[in-house]
Amino acid sequence: PVPLESLGVPSLQVCLLHDSDIKAVKVASVNSLYTGMLLFSGSLYALVLTENKKLGMITPVGGLSLIGGWLALALQKFPMKK
Repeated sequence: PVPLESLGVPSLQVCLLHDSDIKAVKVASVNSLYTGMLLFSGSLYALVLTENKKLGMITPVGGLSLIGGWLALALQKFPMKK
């Protein structure tokens, strides 16, 4: 079995960090942030639990989704002036 300490502290912190800001944004950025959390953290959990290295290829997709969500959040909070 995998020790619990190796599974979760950093990824749980990432989830909690992102979850606290999700409540204040619109649907597009929320969907992107949740998808990113699911793909990024989920693929890392699955990689550790199954030791299937192919699951690591999903992690960057989740990271890009998180970046997209944060960009959407920033654009909603600070709209570009014309």
